[in-house]
Amino acid sequence: MTPEALRAQFDVLAEAPNGVEKLRELVLRLAFQGRLLGEPSTRVSDGLPNGWAWRTVGDLANAIDSGFACNKQNEVADGYVHLRTHNVGTDGRLNFDLVVRIAPDRVHPERARLQAGDVLFNNTNSQELVGKTCLVDRDYEYGFSNHLTRVRVSDAVAPGYLVRYFNLLLRTGYFASYCNRWIGQAGINSKMLREVTIPVAPIAEQRRILAKVDELMALCDELEAQQQRRAEARVRANRSVLHHLVEASGDEALAAGWERLRENFGVLYDAPEPLAELRQSVLQLAVRGKLVPFDAASCTAPLGEVLAESSLNGIATKPHDGPTGTPILRISAGTARRDGIVEESDHKFLDLDAASIDTYALRPGDLLACRFNGNLRFVGRMSLYTGASGATQVYPDKLIRYRVAPDRADPAYVRHVFNAPDTRRLIEAECATTAGNIGISAERLRTIPIPVPSLIEQRRTIARIDAIMALCDRLDAQLTHARERSARLADSVVHRLTAA
Repeated sequence: MTPEALRAQFDVLAEAPNGVEKLRELVLRLAFQGRLLGEPSTRVSDGLPNGWAWRTVGDLANAIDSGFACNKQNEVADGYVHLRTHNVGTDGRLNFDLVVRIAPDRVHPERARLQAGDVLFNNTNSQELVGKTCLVDRDYEYGFSNHLTRVRVSDAVAPGYLVRYFNLLLRTGYFASYCNRWIGQAGINSKMLREVTIPVAPIAEQRRILAKVDELMALCDELEAQQQRRAEARVRANRSVLHHLVEASGDEALAAGWERLRENFGVLYDAPEPLAELRQSVLQLAVRGKLVPFDAASCTAPLGEVLAESSLNGIATKPHDGPTGTPILRISAGTARRDGIVEESDHKFLDLDAASIDTYALRPGDLLACRFNGNLRFVGRMSLYTGASGATQVYPDKLIRYRVAPDRADPAYVRHVFNAPDTRRLIEAECATTAGNIGISAERLRTIPIPVPSLIEQRRTIARIDAIMALCDRLDAQLTHARERSARLADSVVHRLTAA
């Protein structure tokens, strides 16, 4: 293993999902295996290079102290800075965002100073952040919270070396698993911290390792910045192309928009995420009569005018897990699928009499709308029941059933149009919040206007939408498969490079 061998794999790893993060972890793993500098392979029995040793943090520290508590009443506009857990930056440095100050008479003299080379350790936080660590870069007359532990290291270890090792343990979930051993305690006290062991190289080698780590981390930062710039450029280009397509005025501009999309398709859609905006734009084109030409303005009507019967809210009775009884859909059955089809396998059971079953039983072609949810984008969302399960199913009270008149509308068309951005904006404007839930009544949904062209035009629109969505699904599957393949390749490279 040489630095050159690692650099040769950077591109492979960086392009994998979360690749740069994996690279950072790999760099740290190799550093603390004594393999980052192309060292000789000679190792002692405990797996470390000659000259290295396992040491506890307690052995490496001159002092390990927690800070002191400070409540809101002690805060003042002009006083000592009091560092808290969020002031320990994820980049291994202190940050001074949202700093609080406390009255000088509340400062504990022995815990009010930080000096260059101190290490600050998050001893309490959410489990994924316990162990977040930073290096103090200069002397400060600052206090720090009791949720932080100050480690003042001995001459046996470079402070940055300790920070980088804690960073590795944090990335690999070590501290989270450490916390899990202590029931009810999402934190690590000073005694526990003293017992953590780290592989320690000779001090001169520590400094060489830190220099190489910093060099490679800077390269990771640049790779990440490049990826971010490419992603942002792709998002801007995608939105520009789709905006010109959706807002095109006249047949010539619309044709030019489709051509621009076709020419740039492979560039714009080389990742699954941008496809979501394409799907929404297709529905937008449909609702405006641009996917299949019709005059949307002249054929607009409220949903209520295309219904065959009154809407009906579902059953309020609490279901059970079965397996006997009548299947009742869960609320999520109407929102789980991206294509707006009811997920019929997402159900529980109710014990119902024949009259209730007859009243609430769903038929193929029924539309279900969510009338209450904590997520605004699900409220009023329309899904189509196909009856694919072959079972008699009913639905819960947070879903509304609509049945369209077959001579006025195709339910598949109504489902698409109701989920288009133009219609969603109208629906969301009608929503109200009650007791933390967002809702819309069946009556208000009935007033939402939608374009209702002829049945022939509706079915042509459905066919066009379904064809484009199927293309998106195939591309999505290909891209997902490519990402998974890339992830497997990256994992194999990491395994090969870190294997003893």
